[in-house]
Parts: sequence; structure tokens; C-alpha cells
Amino acid sequence: MDEQSAADFDGAWKYALEHYMPACLHLFFPKVAAGVGTSGEW
Repeated sequence: MDEQSAADFDGAWKYALEHYMPACLHLFFPKVAAGVGTSGEW
């Protein structure tokens, strides 16, 4: 395995967390989501 493919191994997980975690928090844990903030950075 070369360096490029090893470095991008977790790209799908990072994408999923960045795009779907806020919605999941708002749906399942609204109090936690309110405490996290809305800056977009976790």
C-alpha cells in the first residue's frame, strides 16, 4: 500500500462525521447539540 492510499484510508469516516454528525446530534441528542454550538467546527 502506498502513502497516498494509506493517508486517505479514513476519508469516508471523516466525511460522514463532518456531514452527518450534526444532524444526528440534533435528532437524537438535542440538548447536547445545543451545547456544542453552530460554528461548524467540532
